[in-house]
Amino acid sequence: MRLGEAGRFVAEQAIQVHGGMGMTEELPATRLARRILMAEFEWGDRHVHAARLLAAA
Repeated sequence: MRLGEAGRFVAEQAIQVHGGMGMTEELPATRLARRILMAEFEWGDRHVHAARLLAAA
């Protein structure tokens, strides 16, 4: 459940390290951060999955 959080943290930190250039489309970190955020919206974050597991038990 921590994988999404860790991935988002790393992507956000990479954007911060690169400063203004981190917000451009040319940097892979920006695309990575966008993909991670969209995956959370599409598939749910850790809270959604934890609730699913609790409901199944």
